[in-house]
Amino acid sequence: MQAADVEKGLQSLGLHDHTDASPLHVWSKSFPAGHFDGHQSVLPAPDHLLFHGRTKKLVSALFFMLQHGQRAAVEASMRDGLQASLLHRTRVYNLKTQKINGLTISEWAAVLTIAPAAFSRVLTQEVHLRLPAPVLVGLDLLEKLRDWAVALYFYPRVTLDGAAACRARSDEHLASLLEAFMEAVKRMCLRLDCGLLKRALDVPNLHRTEEVSRAASRRGGFLHVRHFAELGLEAAHLPNKRAIARGNGRDDAGHAMRKMVASDFFSRLALNSAAFGIPEDWMAHRGVARAMRSALPLWSRPSRSWTISGRALLVQPPPPVSAVAALYVPEGASVTWSLSASRGDGRRVCVGDAVCVLVSGTLGRSAVNASHRRQGLTERVAFFRVVGLFKGPNPLPCAIVQRFVQTDEVDVFSLMEVPLFFLKMQTVVRRALALHKCESGCYAGADSAGMHHSEGGKWFVIGRSRGYPSRSA
Repeated sequence: MQAADVEKGLQSLGLHDHTDASPLHVWSKSFPAGHFDGHQSVLPAPDHLLFHGRTKKLVSALFFMLQHGQRAAVEASMRDGLQASLLHRTRVYNLKTQKINGLTISEWAAVLTIAPAAFSRVLTQEVHLRLPAPVLVGLDLLEKLRDWAVALYFYPRVTLDGAAACRARSDEHLASLLEAFMEAVKRMCLRLDCGLLKRALDVPNLHRTEEVSRAASRRGGFLHVRHFAELGLEAAHLPNKRAIARGNGRDDAGHAMRKMVASDFFSRLALNSAAFGIPEDWMAHRGVARAMRSALPLWSRPSRSWTISGRALLVQPPPPVSAVAALYVPEGASVTWSLSASRGDGRRVCVGDAVCVLVSGTLGRSAVNASHRRQGLTERVAFFRVVGLFKGPNPLPCAIVQRFVQTDEVDVFSLMEVPLFFLKMQTVVRRALALHKCESGCYAGADSAGMHHSEGGKWFVIGRSRGYPSRSA
């Protein structure tokens, strides 16, 4: 590559060949070790950078590179995927105004999770014209950005993802995904037909993606992006901001600090009030009880249990579903069938949704062998489709499920309608995202449903390790 090409590529990224020689960098290097330096202490903002920046700009560029009919199909596909993600009111593109809607960071994170599947499953149908090369380049960029963001935010847990997933996370894997994205950006910058994509990514802070990756690595000292994600830091400082905003102008900062100290005291008191010698009648006071309810959690609380939510079904489920449930319910015991189960905070599973669970050894003849850390058995994350939910004599709700089987394509599964399996809804059972891999029988509807899907076919199934729920850190 010639020097002129390098200079042109750097300028398209908002950089120059002498960027590292700027005064701020030179002065920063002159400080002795251990000295506080504001230039080096500025942390990259991963949430704003990845979702409110990269995702928003790249998705917007792809929408405006498509024809009107293609935009309508992608908007319906995107809306269908967001509804499956329990974001029923979120719409990315407004067909009337032909503009991108203003979304929150969490909404853009959900969009990044589903966007590659939402674009590809409708644009590859025969009813649409062959996609031009710049659109294919943009879709490749979007997929590589999604892969890097998923690896950056994924925080594996032994009880949910297995010990192998925890050991597999490494700086080398994260660096390789970032390198793949940056190489795709460089190839795009050298093309003459990707002007809109260049303007979408031509921002002065493109180099911050490498800063985020470096800070989240072991060499950066933070080990994971969850330790410097700005949404979490802003939430921690929110009580301080509110106290300052509600002040009367006299020592607002001091009043806010005293409020924070009081909040910290109540948070520690909530751990064990007896350790502070507080009388029980004082703890029963109405004002103290209100302060205790607003106390900040200083420890990792256990996951909430699944409970049956919604109204009971007046009709019995199909006979095959009832037959499997009868195998695990004592004879004569009452069974209440329902359409949904919930863990609170909007986390809900309905009949027809997908779930993921860590299983040990074989799947089982008629029941899912959820992992209980048994020695000598291989563990893997399996996906299932819920076809029935019921509450029996067991405190936990139970489900009758169908199995998803992995295909040769990444994130693409086939649904095995038989046999049916019994699954106890323990805390290790988590909701997964299932999007239909549309075929010729699927089409975009004009109503709020977004898409009308044909029966059968394959599915995009996305779990924790592939970005659902978004920002799992």
